[in-house]
Amino acid sequence: MPGILIGTDDGVLEVIPGEEPVRFLDGMRISSIDYRDGVAAAAVPGHGVWVSLSNAGHQFTRWSGEGWTQVWEGDAHTVRASPGGEIYVGASPPALFAVFPGAVEANELGAFRGALRGESGTGTEVVAIGFPDSGPEGILYAAVAGGAVWCAPDPGTTLQFERFEKRSDGLGSDLRGLWVHPERPDRVFASTASGFFRSDDAGRTWVQSISGLDRGRASSLVVMPGSSDALVLACARREPDLDGALFRSANGGVSWTRLMLENEDEWERAPLVARLWESEDTLFAVAGEKIWGSHDGGRSWVELADGISAANAMAPAL
Repeated sequence: MPGILIGTDDGVLEVIPGEEPVRFLDGMRISSIDYRDGVAAAAVPGHGVWVSLSNAGHQFTRWSGEGWTQVWEGDAHTVRASPGGEIYVGASPPALFAVFPGAVEANELGAFRGALRGESGTGTEVVAIGFPDSGPEGILYAAVAGGAVWCAPDPGTTLQFERFEKRSDGLGSDLRGLWVHPERPDRVFASTASGFFRSDDAGRTWVQSISGLDRGRASSLVVMPGSSDALVLACARREPDLDGALFRSANGGVSWTRLMLENEDEWERAPLVARLWESEDTLFAVAGEKIWGSHDGGRSWVELADGISAANAMAPAL
C-alpha cells in the first residue's frame, strides 16, 4: 500500500501521486483511518473495523486475508494502529477496545458511559485515541464526544487498562480530536468545536490557545517531534466545518500563523493534515480537492494530486 489513504463517505481511496486513485470498501462511510508498520485500519460507523496489510504487515501481525478484511464488528468511530500491531477502536456507546494480532475477539479496555451519569454531557462515542509514538504501553487517552478526556496512566501492559481517570479541567465537552506529543506523553493537545487546547500535565488541566487563530472550530492536527513543538492545525469558522484554513505554530500552540498553499489560504471545508508516521517533518494535507505534501514541517508545500472527493480522514501509508 505505497500511497496516501483517504477515508471518504464512499470507501477508502489509495492515492499514489501521478496515478489514478484506487477505491476500496465501496459504499462504506469511513470516519477514521490509520497506518503504522505495514498495517492500515479503517473505522466504519455502525459496522466495524477493516484492516489491510502489506507484506511486512502480514508477517508482523499474523492476520490472514488479502485486501481489506474485517477484524472487529460494532459501531466504530475512531481507530489507531499501534507499534505492537494492536488495533485500538473507539466505539459508541462510549467504549474502547483493543484488537490483538490474530485474536478472534477484542478486549474491552474501558467503558465510559456509566461514569457520565449526572453530567451535562451525554457522551455519544469515543472520537479520538491518543498515545505517544512509542506506543500505548505507558499511557493511553480516550476522548469522548459530549463527555471528557480519559486517561489510563502507567498501565504496564496493554492488558491492564482497567482503570481510566477523567482529566478535563478547563476543557469543553465538545471534543473532536486528541493528540499526544510523540516524545512527551504528558503533553496532550485537543481540538473541540469551541477551540484548540493544550495540556502539559497529562490532561489534568487544559489551556485554550487562541493567539493568531481567526476561527474557533478546531479539527485535525499534526504534532512534530522535537523540542520546538511545531504544530499544524486545521480550523473552520462555521458548522459543519465550513470556511476552513490551516495554521502553523512553532511554539506548541502559544501563537499561530496562517498557512497558504500556492495562492489559497481558505477552503470550503476544513482541511485534513497528517504526519508520515516514521518521519519527523514529512506532512500531508487534503485541502479542497487537492493533496499537498511538505518535507520541512509545514513551512512549504507542493501539490501532489487533484480531484480528491470530500475527505473524512487521512493516513500516509508510505
